[in-house]
Amino acid sequence: MIKNLFKFTSLSFRAQLIYGIGFFLTFLIFIFIYIETSNNNTSTRKREMTQAADSSLVFASMVKTWMMSNDYVGLEEALDNFSMYDDLIFAAVISMDGKVIAHTDRSLLGEYVADKERILFLKQAHKKQDTKVKILQYRDYIDIFKVIHNNDQHIGMIHLRFDQQQAAHEIAMRIYEGVGFGLLYLLATFVVLYLIVNTFTRRLSSLFETIRQVHKGDKEVRAVEDGTGELNILSHEFNLMLDAITLGEKVLQKTKEQLDYAVKGTRDGLWDWDVDTDTIYFSPRFKEIMGYEDNEFPNSLKAWEASIHPDDMAKVTQAIELSHSKPGIFYESIHRILKKDGNWIWVMDRAQTIFNEEGKAVRMVGFYTDITKQKQLEQELLEQEEMMIAQSRHVAMGEMIGMIAHQWRQPITVIAMGANNMLADIALEDVHIENFKHESQQILKQTEYLSKTIDDFRTFFRPNKEKDEIKVIDIFNEARQIMGKSLENHNIELTFVDNSNETLLTYSRELLQVVLNLLKNAKEALEARNTKDPYINVTIENLTESIVFTVCDNGGGIDKAILERIFEPYFSTKDDKTGTGLGLYMSKTIIEKHLHGTIRASNDEKGACFTIVLPRIFNGESTNE
Repeated sequence: MIKNLFKFTSLSFRAQLIYGIGFFLTFLIFIFIYIETSNNNTSTRKREMTQAADSSLVFASMVKTWMMSNDYVGLEEALDNFSMYDDLIFAAVISMDGKVIAHTDRSLLGEYVADKERILFLKQAHKKQDTKVKILQYRDYIDIFKVIHNNDQHIGMIHLRFDQQQAAHEIAMRIYEGVGFGLLYLLATFVVLYLIVNTFTRRLSSLFETIRQVHKGDKEVRAVEDGTGELNILSHEFNLMLDAITLGEKVLQKTKEQLDYAVKGTRDGLWDWDVDTDTIYFSPRFKEIMGYEDNEFPNSLKAWEASIHPDDMAKVTQAIELSHSKPGIFYESIHRILKKDGNWIWVMDRAQTIFNEEGKAVRMVGFYTDITKQKQLEQELLEQEEMMIAQSRHVAMGEMIGMIAHQWRQPITVIAMGANNMLADIALEDVHIENFKHESQQILKQTEYLSKTIDDFRTFFRPNKEKDEIKVIDIFNEARQIMGKSLENHNIELTFVDNSNETLLTYSRELLQVVLNLLKNAKEALEARNTKDPYINVTIENLTESIVFTVCDNGGGIDKAILERIFEPYFSTKDDKTGTGLGLYMSKTIIEKHLHGTIRASNDEKGACFTIVLPRIFNGESTNE
């Protein structure tokens, strides 16, 4: 049954429609024939029973008359007359004790009844005084029993048996007629149904055939549009849909070609990770970056993880987990991967995470870019910057030696004068212990000052590789100790206004080098212009996320024509003997690339100002952590 059902569902729509409606109509026709036949059968049998019951009443009335008069000859004649019914099998008159007193078969006269039905009916009739007609219907005949009574006294009964074969034959003929009529009707129905369905489904079959051709890949075929009605509208809409699909495929193909050209043009490697199934695809270019042929490197997540440098794996994993946390966070990582030849290369890995409706990350699509040469260039530039910083530091060393000379000149003079005084006293033999003691104390005091000066300058020349926690004012105080005498000798006033009490986590030695360079440039500008009442003012401000300090002088400012160029390397307004053009360039490099801050130059009403902004959080670290 189930197999036949599957076969039916695999038929064409036309066949399903014909068979389906045909089977339904067949079912209805046979139900109708069955109901009609049953009704006719019931009606026929009911009619036969009614006729038999009426006959029994007539016969009982005739028999009663003859029995009351004890006229058995008349009784026999009554039986002979009654036997003229075509469907009568026999008729019998039986006394209450079961003796046959009249029978259409004369050989049974005087016999006693032996069948159970008649004996049972006699007993019940005698016991209950039942006078009703009892009818027993069988397949081939009907038995009718009727008690004959007189003044409430049973005097006998009649037993009639009627043949039912004629009625059965009549019923069978009606069934045959009904089935025949049903088959003719069914045949006519199928013919009409086929013609109607064929007309109805011709256009639909044509549309199905068009769909089949499209499914096979023929995108140029179109459904027939003729006439009006729903099928014509359906065909028209189907053709419009095909046109839209064809146009969409052309656009998609063009977009794919553009994407392929773009990917090939960028020389990037594509990867596509299905997070749900944990499967990943690597493009041939992706594998080429790693030195593999397309069939040499498997499309495996484990293979990709194994290629990442162990020191970079935690960073990559953290970036991926962050991009999976919520939409809008793009994945980006610069790390090292292992090539087929065993060398490590640098790649920039970028991707976008795709989320489903529930907000779960289900896919990542990204690109690999080989940035090894860029990294090498950055390393070379870094080394060059370090060399330039070292060069700048060496220049600063020469300047510091000059400053040391300024710092040492007075103490050395005091020491020399004290020693000469002591030698003169000895030569004149005018030695006084108290004078010697005083001169010796002065020499020790000046010697201690010289030693402290050496320590101050030595800390400047010792570069620090680790960040330390300092206050900006401490850096300026240290700069004043180094340059104080030089500024005093030129009558330059150095003032500090500290509005910040916050500490800063930074490379203090490099910041000191920048501060000294700014102070030195201001001093030289004031000297060159013979500024009256020269001064350098330093202001320190505390902001929410940064600390800002400004160094201003009253030297007249920087020429607007060169203001934008003063941070360029080897650009200087001084002559070759006094300037290298590296001071401000290295100051900008240190502030922006090493300390992650900003520096800018401007003019105010009286001179030049340099403003430096340093973040309080340095590469994710802060003094509050």
